[in-house]
Amino acid sequence: MEFSADTQATYLPADPPREGVLALWGDDVAGGTTIELVLPRGAKFARTKVDAELVPLERALPRLLAVGEAASPAVAAWSAAVNAGVNLV
Repeated sequence: MEFSADTQATYLPADPPREGVLALWGDDVAGGTTIELVLPRGAKFARTKVDAELVPLERALPRLLAVGEAASPAVAAWSAAVNAGVNLV
């Protein structure tokens, strides 16, 4: 799992919460699962199906802690959240 400037990310919650995953998608992501997202389309938003790689949090967290400057805004935001959370512990 590598993050590039084209890699997008969102958290998919689950019950129990520890079963949630990070969904990665983009031109450089080998997706294995189709997910539906609401994404910008011009001046509006539309439901869009994308192929995504679902990554368990235990695999995603170490990579999010080491994200570089070339990350997309979505990945950079998740990286900042993970780093802030680790600093609280």
